[in-house]
Amino acid sequence: MKKSLFLFVIPLTSIGCGSGQRSQDCTEFEGDVTLENLAKVCAEEEPVRITGDLFPLSGSHPVTDADFLALSCVVAVDGDVNIIENDELESLDGLSALVTIGGDLTIDNNSDLQHVDGLSSLERVGGSLTLGYNTYLNSVRGLSTLRSVAGDLTVNTMSATEASFGDLQTVGGNLTINTGAPTLEFNALEHVDGDLTIEQNSQLQSVELNSLTEVGGDLTFETLYGLEQHGMPSLQRVVGGLDLGSASINEIQGFDSLSQIGSFYVHATNFTSLVFPTLEKVDNDVIITDNLYLPTSEAEAFVDGLESVGGPRPRFSVLPRTSRISNIAFRPSHGGRQSSHLGSRQRNGTLYLRNRW
Repeated sequence: MKKSLFLFVIPLTSIGCGSGQRSQDCTEFEGDVTLENLAKVCAEEEPVRITGDLFPLSGSHPVTDADFLALSCVVAVDGDVNIIENDELESLDGLSALVTIGGDLTIDNNSDLQHVDGLSSLERVGGSLTLGYNTYLNSVRGLSTLRSVAGDLTVNTMSATEASFGDLQTVGGNLTINTGAPTLEFNALEHVDGDLTIEQNSQLQSVELNSLTEVGGDLTFETLYGLEQHGMPSLQRVVGGLDLGSASINEIQGFDSLSQIGSFYVHATNFTSLVFPTLEKVDNDVIITDNLYLPTSEAEAFVDGLESVGGPRPRFSVLPRTSRISNIAFRPSHGGRQSSHLGSRQRNGTLYLRNRW
């Protein structure tokens, strides 16, 4: 029996399985872990690092709570962790020692899974993290110790009424949130390399992103009819576009430090004003359209307050007034004429105005 175990469990010295404060020495289980070899992983009472995948997609079979309890020694997985299509799985409690995942973490289509509290020690995902459609998943608070995701982070769980990522600091890819939670907490998040999208949540009332300083792609708030407040007091730059659409609040606030964005798009909102006190530069388009309660004078004042739009050459075209809908669009172009009311600050593009009065 000992000889057989030696084929799978190889002692290591001075190798940290975890990361950060939980770094520790461990033994190594070589290869992928499936139901067939699951019992061998924690045969010795020592922390274990799996060098392959945990439940690889090829040849995988449904797992249960009891199967996960047999993994209580696992502190690291070098490959992917796939928790997919398990009808009898209610919790992930057997993974309570897991600190790092080198590849992707996918939790999807587990019809009875109610929470992810079993991942309460997880600090780092080296690939992407996907929380997909899990019918009865009501909380993702169990990921509150997660510090970094090197790839995309996608939360698409409309059944969840709690969503907190209190220790998350960086996302190396896109961050997409689509949940039924009334509050989203990302108070330690400093940087998103890709797009940040929060959408399709009529229950969302508050978004807390108090430490966020930069978004490397687009920042999108879309179809958030219940949103009452959000906080991004540290956000300074959005490399891509700022897209605010289909929101029921009357005033957008919380962008107290934002100074530069790639483009600006506000559409189908109830905004009565545009409050961006520190915004100076828009690199490309400015589009403000279909906001029935926003006076055109407010939109014009917003554009006038910018130091530059699109580059150094001032080129503009102003369309005649029409009725009903307020619309301003500013796009870089090679032609057009100077609009006198926009002053002498740097402009380069075409400004379209369509006013509701």
